[in-house]
Amino acid sequence: MRVKPIDTLIAIKVLSFAPGLTANARAVGAVLFDRYNRRTGQCDPGIDGIARHLGIHERTVIRAVGLFPLPGLRSVSIPAPDA
Repeated sequence: MRVKPIDTLIAIKVLSFAPGLTANARAVGAVLFDRYNRRTGQCDPGIDGIARHLGIHERTVIRAVGLFPLPGLRSVSIPAPDA
């Protein structure tokens, strides 16, 4: 099933009302939803890029992702550096 723009909007609204999330966690989640590519199904922004975009520390981004209520939202893969 293809993700539509309205799905992303609803996800951001749900994120804004999710209990137990800090303001930083909500902001990180919003950036992730915003950067989700609906055509390819990929969402792979870097931790450093999210931190720079929001003006927060990289460690804050990592802690924020750990607060997300669904295990699938915490799935992180770090690409190997180019040789």
